[in-house]
Amino acid sequence: MNEADRLLIVLTGILGIGIGSQWLAWRIRAPAILLLLSAGFVAGPLTGFVRPDEQFGVLLLPVVSLSVGLILFEGGLSLEFRELREAGRSILGLLTIGVIATWVAIWQAAQWLLGMPAPAAFLLAQFWW
Repeated sequence: MNEADRLLIVLTGILGIGIGSQWLAWRIRAPAILLLLSAGFVAGPLTGFVRPDEQFGVLLLPVVSLSVGLILFEGGLSLEFRELREAGRSILGLLTIGVIATWVAIWQAAQWLLGMPAPAAFLLAQFWW
């Protein structure tokens, strides 16, 4: 089997695994991302069926960029502003309490785990963002 045939088999497998994972997630009413991540892990690192660096070469970055763009486009199409208004309180909490808690955790971890003096740990927490 030559390289072109192998690449076609891999592309067909990726498409089939993706469609199958989406369908199964819909069928069992689970988040599709869980099954897609699991299937990707099995197809890639676990079995070696997909080896992106070897199989796609220089096309890997443009294909990944295009795929991310399509995912974000689809997400934007299905976005409902009513849902955003309902989630406003949660988002505000994540953007305030979540940021402050993470900053304090980094500051304290830098002092305790790395043995940094408080001012240096404070700066590290500032630049972490």
